[in-house]
Amino acid sequence: MSPGLGGPIVVMSLSPGKPVLVFDLDETLIASEKVYDTTIFACRLTAIKVNEKLLEIIHTAKGKGWQVLLLTNNENAKVIFHGEERRFMDVSLAEIARVYTEKYDAVDRLFDHILTAEKPEKGRNSVDNTNSSKRTYLQNGIDTGRKNKKGDPIYYYKPVKSLEDVRTMLGYPVKGSNVYFFDDDNGHQLCHESNFVHINPKFGSGQEDKTVYPIIYAKGGKRTRRRKCRGKRGSKGSRRKLKELRHGM
Repeated sequence: MSPGLGGPIVVMSLSPGKPVLVFDLDETLIASEKVYDTTIFACRLTAIKVNEKLLEIIHTAKGKGWQVLLLTNNENAKVIFHGEERRFMDVSLAEIARVYTEKYDAVDRLFDHILTAEKPEKGRNSVDNTNSSKRTYLQNGIDTGRKNKKGDPIYYYKPVKSLEDVRTMLGYPVKGSNVYFFDDDNGHQLCHESNFVHINPKFGSGQEDKTVYPIIYAKGGKRTRRRKCRGKRGSKGSRRKLKELRHGM
């Protein structure tokens, strides 16, 4: 991993087994600018910016044959993009693929599995991707303990991301120690069940990047370093001379 990522870098060790990288979408992999247009009662998607730091990590993972997953609570809602009616997820994935292809080689499938979310009453959220599936928003919601301006409780209706979601996507058991989870929201259950990489601040905020980006290594998470000689004592020449002296004694 290149040290030119911008934020601090730390080495995270892994238990045996191939790593699984799980990414959030909005404000993590992308920053989207949306404006609700009351004249047409639709959301205008004015711009999408892609997090190239995370693309570098994805590129490394793809080169090693690791699983790369997209776990998002974003809906595939209708948006107006460049004057055309599109779907948010479709536009976002196309833009990520475009930027990735410009920087690296094109790939048939950037994400091995995609898991999205939808509001149950809308009954639609399919992403135009054969390896995608979805979850449903919570019916009752979770009390956040916070209140709105009217003093009413604020409930969280989006599905809480968990290790079980990762296992569902993969179709087989996986240890949390082998999962790297990248998200700007540190309130998910998966944050405590995996190696969590907190995108801080949210991508696209314009503030200084304080994210601690991991250098990920293969099995065991170990890396080897070439030892530098410390003076003549550790050099090959000095060891050879010492051997010759011993034979001459």
